[in-house]
Amino acid sequence: MKFIIYPIIIAALSILVNAVEKAYQKPYHHLEGGFRNLPGIIKKQSFSFDHLWFFVSRPFSLLKRPEIPTDHVLDNKIAVENFYQSIHNDSVTWVGHMTCIIKLDGQIILIDPWFTDYPTPIPPIGPKRVTYPGIHINQLPQINTVVISHNHYDHLDIPTLKQLPYPEKITIIVPLGISRYIEDINFKKVVELDWYESVNINSILYTALPAVHFSKRDLLHTNDTLWASFSIKSSKDKKVFFSEGDYGEFYKQIGEKYGPFDLAILSCGAYKPYKVMKGIHCTPEDCVQIGIDIKAKNFLPVHWGTVILGSENLFEPGHLFREEALKKSISDNKIWLMKIGETRQL
Repeated sequence: MKFIIYPIIIAALSILVNAVEKAYQKPYHHLEGGFRNLPGIIKKQSFSFDHLWFFVSRPFSLLKRPEIPTDHVLDNKIAVENFYQSIHNDSVTWVGHMTCIIKLDGQIILIDPWFTDYPTPIPPIGPKRVTYPGIHINQLPQINTVVISHNHYDHLDIPTLKQLPYPEKITIIVPLGISRYIEDINFKKVVELDWYESVNINSILYTALPAVHFSKRDLLHTNDTLWASFSIKSSKDKKVFFSEGDYGEFYKQIGEKYGPFDLAILSCGAYKPYKVMKGIHCTPEDCVQIGIDIKAKNFLPVHWGTVILGSENLFEPGHLFREEALKKSISDNKIWLMKIGETRQL
């Protein structure tokens, strides 16, 4: 009898051990002490002469302030009036760069808030904001939730976070590893999410999803914190997606599993020189494709027209995005080429 039972027990234990090992196996994007992008994506190019020339010439390119188109920024008074007129409606407001205010289910959600002048570790060294926030930080209503995509200074701006009123009423959602930067701010709650993890805050479901990017906040640490795109879903099944970074085939899977989205807020800017920005920021063509892949009903290009980060014309990306979207048979009324400070209802 034992010759029958023993093999069965050994086989069962083997299955159990394999199951435990699989359960504790790290996801592909986890590394020892850091993170990486998914396989099969556009990869960053190793340091080359193009990188050297870009960084050497960059301080000189920042000396000339570009002329701001008259229709690029909404008058602050009008922006604030329009914002508060729709305070009880689901809407989105483009504050500038990646910063947007999303109103869902009566909640005020702030994504990647940057309201200061310099997105740099040592101001005034580095790029300076060319266009000011469409709505000033002291004109904001009480924020319920802040969502951060990654730790770069133009997305995780600590001085801005410290200026937000009543932080004890704010929940902040960040990718893995970022909470350590904001430990001294008295936020009500700080939630770290890995890719595909979700949290429900005041009836709104926030899900962190993959993105093609990297993290770096000083010379000594690279990719030690995670970066993410996000799905934000209201109790009435209204969904907003926002993403920073380059293109990846996985966006099609996101569309299948989490889409369709009522609005895609897409990072479109700082894509030139391409050899330097490849694997970091996407071209307008690829940004449009992300929106298509995730099954977006409306497309909002952001991350342009605010601060000079790439070598392309600062006011070019949004218009090229619109041209590419039209080429791909997206209706013009679904391409939200917004002014800084503008509010649109979802």
